[in-house]
This record gives sequence, structure tokens and C-alpha cells, in this order.
Amino acid sequence: MNNRFIIGFLTAAGAVASAASYDVSLLQNATIGGKPLKPGAYRVQIKENMAILRGENNKATEVPVHKETAPAKLKATTVRLAQDGSVQEIGIGGTTTILRFDAGGSSPLGAQ
Repeated sequence: MNNRFIIGFLTAAGAVASAASYDVSLLQNATIGGKPLKPGAYRVQIKENMAILRGENNKATEVPVHKETAPAKLKATTVRLAQDGSVQEIGIGGTTTILRFDAGGSSPLGAQ
């Protein structure tokens, strides 16, 4: 019986560990995957190739994401926007994680 409990616990722990989440703040209106986002705090959860953003209202916005690794740890969390206000990438401070979002493939990366 103890073996079943341990296996069940390890399976549940592995599922939780595989879903990374990060806190991000937007300072202005933006869009991600064509969906509007208002300024505020968001929790970004990564599940496989999807990012799920939850704002202060707990409404979920789910969009495709590409997770990449920076060559060194990032000093601060940054959100890079295109000129049209679409989120292009989020760099997670204190980690080497960069989340890249597809904006239709034609928008170059812009300044914040």
C-alpha cells in the first residue's frame, strides 16, 4: 500500500513540476496571439508549447509559445512589444528562460 502512495505522489509531483509558471507585469495595453491584455499583473503558466496567462480577474488567455534558453541569466523580467503593441517575447529575470510568441511572422521585434 505504501508503494502505491509513493508512486502516486511522485506522479503528481512530476506533473506539477513540468508546468512552469512566472509572474509578469504589463505597464500598457498589449495583445498576445491577437487577444487584448490590459495593464496589470499576470501569471504565465507554460504547459508544453502553450502559455496560459491569468490576470487579476483570473480570466485565462491561452496562446502558443516557444521556450528558449538565453546564454546567461537575465537580470530582470522584460516584455518586448512590437510597434503594434503585440507581445513578442518575455524574458524571465533571474533565469535563462525566454518565451517567444508568434505575431504572424511579419512583425520585427520592437522596443518596450
